[in-house]
Amino acid sequence: RLCVGQRLDLFVKRVDPLKGKLSLSARPLDKERAAREARWAAEREAAARERARREAQQQARREEEARQEEAARRLAEAEAAKTEEARAREAAAAAAREAAGLSLPMASLVGGASLPPPPAPPPREILARRFVRGRGTLTLFKMPWATRCC
Repeated sequence: RLCVGQRLDLFVKRVDPLKGKLSLSARPLDKERAAREARWAAEREAAARERARREAQQQARREEEARQEEAARRLAEAEAAKTEEARAREAAAAAAREAAGLSLPMASLVGGASLPPPPAPPPREILARRFVRGRGTLTLFKMPWATRCC
């Protein structure tokens, strides 16, 4: 209970400048302030732990990407060395085939070599030409005999 003339210690809890009001409390705010500061400290600590966890994940991701890039580089070097060896072997084999007078192998065709030009077809000999109404000019060519085997 309060009596007239009694001295009262009040603490300002909140100020609302828009409404022009004050919130007062007779209790010291040390407990509330201590609880609020403890909660803020816990939130800051949790945020720091989360930031450290994210940084650790990013560092692990960067290390994994570096390992994968190194492995890809080593693989590319090995593939290039194998390709050069295969090209050298193929060049030696091609030189040997050229010396022996043999044609291109399928491996060189797959590798991008082009075929030698095909031989020119023999000229076609015309035996007869006739004009047939409604069908135009018909041409009879000399064809090689087809022999049936077996």
